[in-house]
Amino acid sequence: MVETIHAAFDKLAFELNNITQDRPIVFLLSPGNWGDSIIREGTERFFQHYDFKYHTVIANDVIKKRTTLEAEIVKSGYSAPVVVCGGGGAFCGRYDTPQITAQLTQSFQTAVLLPSTIDMDLSQLTFAPDMHVFVRDRFESQARLPDASFCHDMAFFLKPVAPEPRKEVGYFLRQDLEAPEGLVVPRGNYDVSKKGRVNTPVKGFINAISRYKIVHTNRLHIGIVATLLGRETHIYPNDYFKNRAIFNSSISPFFPNTTFHTTFVPPKPRKRFLGLF
Repeated sequence: MVETIHAAFDKLAFELNNITQDRPIVFLLSPGNWGDSIIREGTERFFQHYDFKYHTVIANDVIKKRTTLEAEIVKSGYSAPVVVCGGGGAFCGRYDTPQITAQLTQSFQTAVLLPSTIDMDLSQLTFAPDMHVFVRDRFESQARLPDASFCHDMAFFLKPVAPEPRKEVGYFLRQDLEAPEGLVVPRGNYDVSKKGRVNTPVKGFINAISRYKIVHTNRLHIGIVATLLGRETHIYPNDYFKNRAIFNSSISPFFPNTTFHTTFVPPKPRKRFLGLF
């Protein structure tokens, strides 16, 4: 099971080696929430496992002038490093991340966008001259970019471990602009992804999910972490195809503990027993 998933990462490492040609990597982190930190962690583990030389730069540090790309290029120790942008779901027309990412790649000759969901016309953006894009689903994203290579979301490179669950059922439903219209969240819902950023350590995120035997979520990386932990996991749609496409590409073929549902039905509230006095 895991070996089949990791074969895709072997292929990604081979292709990335061909692109970098032993040049070091400037790993660019676009703005994101705690779930995006799971992608970051998986990516850094990937770089380390396959012996890529890299250092990480937070895009907001460049935007807010706490550093410059020129300084980060010098830090790489090479005159023309490759910028590798973290993957994710921001290329969907709902965020300004695509414009920011494209602009920052222009300081480099060669750039890579790691496995991402693509739900927009990338020709509207101006990237580095030598740009390489990987997709993380074999459906809509691959249809938009049929020549792009597929690899699983970088979070699947992780092997999270956590204590045995102490609670029965946990609800982790998003309540932001990607939430499906009309979503009714149950009492006790915990949108943990909003409690951290892309560079927040992932231990607290994993621990929050691991407490539960059964996890319900429409947050992709909560679903991935619960799946990798072996929990009974129920994944629901966000407001576009992302969750379904990644479930069908990377979860359904390998992880029988996880189910995708087209609609979230909130649990019925428990009836309170009033004693007779």
